[in-house]
Amino acid sequence: MFVLANLAFYKLSQTEQVSTLAPLTALYVIVPVVLGMFFLGEPPTARKVIGIILGLASLYLLSGMETEP
Repeated sequence: MFVLANLAFYKLSQTEQVSTLAPLTALYVIVPVVLGMFFLGEPPTARKVIGIILGLASLYLLSGMETEP
């Protein structure tokens, strides 16, 4: 999975700005949390849900449209 993730990162960095792609890689912790809730039956606590929402909100804010002068 690590090799595939690196290949995807390099491929996307050719088409997207790295400044918007780098924060996306920092959200890798969301995947095991969500998979644990669905497949292992871990309870979705308020802290987990708020953390996921804030992480996705930060990604949205960081990758927002830039205005040209």
